[in-house]
Amino acid sequence: MKDLISMDVLLSSFGGIEGGIIILNPKGYVLYVNEWILKKSIIDIKKYENKTLNEIFENNVNIQLLNAIDDAINSSLSRVISHKIHKDILPLRSFDSLKNGQPLNVSAFISPLKEKVGILIRIVDYSSLVKKEKQIKINETLLRIEKDYFIKSSDENIEMEDFIENFLDRAIKSIGFINIDFLLIKNDMTIKYTKEKKNKILIECEKLIRNKAFDNDILEKEIDTLSSNSNKKICVLYFSDKSIKGVLEFSKKDESIIDTVFEKTLSKIKSLIQGLIESKINYEKLNHIATHDNLTDLYNRSYLNEKFNSFKQKHSNGIIKNFTLFFVDLNKFKNLNDEFGHRYGDKVLIKIAQRIKNSVDSQNGAVFRIGGDEFVVMKEEDNSQNYVDNLKTRISSAFLCESNVVSITASIGSASFPSDGTNLDDLMHVADEKMYTEK
Repeated sequence: MKDLISMDVLLSSFGGIEGGIIILNPKGYVLYVNEWILKKSIIDIKKYENKTLNEIFENNVNIQLLNAIDDAINSSLSRVISHKIHKDILPLRSFDSLKNGQPLNVSAFISPLKEKVGILIRIVDYSSLVKKEKQIKINETLLRIEKDYFIKSSDENIEMEDFIENFLDRAIKSIGFINIDFLLIKNDMTIKYTKEKKNKILIECEKLIRNKAFDNDILEKEIDTLSSNSNKKICVLYFSDKSIKGVLEFSKKDESIIDTVFEKTLSKIKSLIQGLIESKINYEKLNHIATHDNLTDLYNRSYLNEKFNSFKQKHSNGIIKNFTLFFVDLNKFKNLNDEFGHRYGDKVLIKIAQRIKNSVDSQNGAVFRIGGDEFVVMKEEDNSQNYVDNLKTRISSAFLCESNVVSITASIGSASFPSDGTNLDDLMHVADEKMYTEK
C-alpha cells in the first residue's frame, strides 16, 4: 500500500472525518480495505485480496459505483474523478453493535492514483460530520463545569464521593449523549458507585484493583481486555494519593454519535475529573494538616474556635439545645516522660487520644489536643457527669506499652453552653478552673 499512496495523503483526504479506504489495482482487483470498512460491512469480509469489489460484497455494490470505478480505470485523466452518490453504494451498517444494522448512506470519491498504478476509493459517512460549533459548545460546557467544581473542591463540607457523584450527574445532563459510571476505591475499600446497582464490568474492575498481585501495567492490560469485550470504554484513574483509584466507564446514549466525538468528549471528561479529584485530594490533605495534631491525629487547637462556632450555629438554628466543653488533663504525665523518655510518652499519648476519640460519636462531638497532655472534648450532652465518669474509666484502664503496664488517670472539668458562657474563652476558663479544682 505504501507504494501506491503515502499515508499522509490518505489521512489528509479525510480531514478528521470518519470513513473507509479501498485501494484497487489497475485491473480493478482489491488490494486493501481499512478497518472502518471491515467493521461497517454487513457482509463478513475475510479474504478480499485479488477479488473485485462486487465479488467481495456479493453483488450488492451499487451500479453507479461500479461504473465510476470503470471510468477511473479507463480514464487517462490525472485529476481526481469524484462521484458523489447518496444511496446505498455499499452494504454498510450505521452501528457497529448491530449485526444487521440500518444501512449506512455514504458518499464515494474515486481517484486514479498517479501513473495509473491503481484506484483509491474514499468512503465518507456524511451523517458522521459534526460541526465544529457543536464540539466548541461541548468544550465550553465542560469548562464552565470545571470552574464551578474547582471552587467546590475546597469545600470541606462536601465529601469526596458526593463531590464526584454531583459532578458526573451534571456532566451527563449537560452533554446529553454519554453515560458515565464511576467506581472509587480508597484503602482497598469501595466507597462509591455512581449507581446503586453495580454492573458486571465495574465489579470485575473492582476485583482487579484489589488484587495486590497486579501492578499498574498489568492492571491496564486486564481492564483493556474488559473494554474490548464490550461496547464501553473503561479508564483507570491514578492519583498522588496511592490509596485512591478510580474507574470511569463510558458508553453512548445515542449510537449515532460518531466515535471521534465520543472519544474526544470522554477524553476531556477523564482529564477533567482526574484534575478535580486531585484538587480535592490535595485540598483535603492541606486541610487535614492545618486542622489536625500531627502526633495523635485529633483536631488541633487552631480548629477549636471554628468547631465551637459550628456548634453555636446549630444551637442558634434550634438543631441542638445545648452542648458541653470538657477540659481533660492527664495526671502526672510529666513523671512518665521523665522516667521513660518522650518517645515512650508519645506512644502513651496516642493510645490515650484514641480512647478519648472513641468516647465521642463523630456526628455530635469532636476531640482536640490543645497542648502536651491536655485535651478538649466538645459534644452535645445532657448528662455531663455521666460522660465524665465513663471517660475517666476509659482513660485509666491499664494497657501495655513496650512491655510496661501503663495506667494513667485524668482530671476533667466541664462547662456548658449557654449556661456557663456564650463564647469559647468563657467556656474554656470555666472548664479549666473546674479541672484544676478537681486536680
